[in-house]
Amino acid sequence: MAVLVVVASVGLVADGRALMAQSIWSKPLKFGVSFVIYGATLAWLLPKLRRARRTMWTLGTVFAVMGVDDVGFIAVQAARGTYRHWATLAIAAARRSEVAPADARSPTSGC
Repeated sequence: MAVLVVVASVGLVADGRALMAQSIWSKPLKFGVSFVIYGATLAWLLPKLRRARRTMWTLGTVFAVMGVDDVGFIAVQAARGTYRHWATLAIAAARRSEVAPADARSPTSGC
């Protein structure tokens, strides 16, 4: 994740592309920083456990793998310059339909 933070930081400065009026690298940067902080906190707290160490280590590992997968997908989508989440696609489609002319929305309009 720390590598992603560095890459996203460079992308934020060097890449001027934007999507929905926001730099395409801002979301990967935010997620990367968040997961670095979470990982450091988890690495600090896990050795302090007295019971269920193996269970908590396993849960932490599962979360870390899922986080790398999720944030990796976000970074790939940012590099492609496209939407990062299905909900964003729905919002963009709704915005396009709001600004579409009435004739384009319904084949029966004007009848």
